[in-house]
Amino acid sequence: MINFYAGIISVCFYTYVFYDFKLYAESVLNLYYLSASILGLFLWQQKSQQKISITTKREWVASTGILVSSFLILFFLLNKYTDSTVPYLDATVSAFAWAGTWLLLKRKVENWILLNISNLIAIPLQIYKGLELTSLLTIIYVVIAVLGYREWMKKLTYSKMEK
Repeated sequence: MINFYAGIISVCFYTYVFYDFKLYAESVLNLYYLSASILGLFLWQQKSQQKISITTKREWVASTGILVSSFLILFFLLNKYTDSTVPYLDATVSAFAWAGTWLLLKRKVENWILLNISNLIAIPLQIYKGLELTSLLTIIYVVIAVLGYREWMKKLTYSKMEK
């Protein structure tokens, strides 16, 4: 549970940092993370939300819809209404993260894959924008996501063997 509180503090900080470095979609993404962290505090405490599972076809359609629509909206807004120098990459990083976070809240094992796609695109973008220390933190997030995926798959496999 302490992760949620640390996450809330971190996203508040990064909302400002990304805005200051003109990564506007990532700044808005952090506001989404703030909402997800607060919602996560409640959802993850409920027993019914505790099961890790594989994403269904319907959930893949929904997460793909989140990814595509958030990309199109963010890219349009960044390109038309901001002074962003990287609207395509900023929108791409954020779109994958929006979809991945939605799967995370639903405790779907594939969330780690979408979040890592976002992180792997974010690393060179952050370096390009002069956020080298943030890119190092994002590399740590990549490692955590790989370990998280492996751990969740073990739990999923173990729970299937128990049945």
